[in-house]
Amino acid sequence: MSRGEERRRRRRDQRRDRQRRSKDDKDGTPADAGAAKDASKETDDGLEERLMVVGSIIEERRLRRTEIVLGQHEFTDDAERVEFLKSDEFKEELASLDDQLGVEEKAQDLAFEAMEATEREKAVTLAKEALALDPDCVDARLILATEATTDPDEYVTLVYRTVLAGERWLGDDFYDDHIGRFWHVATTRPYMRSMLVYGTTLWEQADLEEAVAVFEDMIELNPDDHQGARFFLVGIHLQRRDLELARDVLRSDPDSTAATFLWGRVFERILAGDEDGAKTRLENARQWAPLLERWMLEKEAAPEDLSIAQARTDQGDAFMALRMLMPAIETHAELKEWLRGKKA
Repeated sequence: MSRGEERRRRRRDQRRDRQRRSKDDKDGTPADAGAAKDASKETDDGLEERLMVVGSIIEERRLRRTEIVLGQHEFTDDAERVEFLKSDEFKEELASLDDQLGVEEKAQDLAFEAMEATEREKAVTLAKEALALDPDCVDARLILATEATTDPDEYVTLVYRTVLAGERWLGDDFYDDHIGRFWHVATTRPYMRSMLVYGTTLWEQADLEEAVAVFEDMIELNPDDHQGARFFLVGIHLQRRDLELARDVLRSDPDSTAATFLWGRVFERILAGDEDGAKTRLENARQWAPLLERWMLEKEAAPEDLSIAQARTDQGDAFMALRMLMPAIETHAELKEWLRGKKA
């Protein structure tokens, strides 16, 4: 069994378990009691927020075109490939590529246009056109999922089917050749976007066990973690008081000054009962990410939302950390109590 087939089987098993738990929980307590669950949350959060596009669409389109041209040639080594990329021949082939694109790439181009559309009606129209060309066009499926329903259970089902469509599009054997390099290969990015949306939707619905499995899969496929799956994992493990797992994630990037990691290290030590270790880490967190503490202790109102441009600032980093860590803060009252006792 290829890695792709194994992954799809595991995903289906997880989905069946989730459906069974959902059925069992209808008349009882949610499986992850105490999680930050908001069943009334609508899925219409804006295309940029919901799709969580990392990087420029223009750049991604260029990379896809480059991969197609390179795939039409055989190179003896990397040096020869680099020389070809500098050549006039490459530029000419790239310029004439639009006339040679198959339906899948034409569908993806329509999906890119939809993702860049400023009007939702236009985005939906373009996404439908993309699916008419390629029923497994992942980005188009994601766009239409945001429009199809405001019911959380139905939405997560639609996104789950989008993940499966991405796996079909890539093919089972693709994983064996590219595992560890996902996202660096531009054609994997729609699938990775669907994985992130699936994982975050599960997280929002407090299905933490399956969310962890999705985020761990993402990191296995892309150890460089361009999409920040590790930040979700830190928050979930702290929320569930799985401190060894939280430590494993925090150790994966020991020099990170991301606010989620800085404050995650503080919270892990507090929950572990290590007063001295927590104090040491608190000094570092206050130095590099002071905003989060002010928001947590309500000394200063946190913004309700941030634009994509703001998300790339220190304020955006703190806002993301607040989102990742707030379920743990709400679950473990001792975190705020400890911080209030150590007022700056």
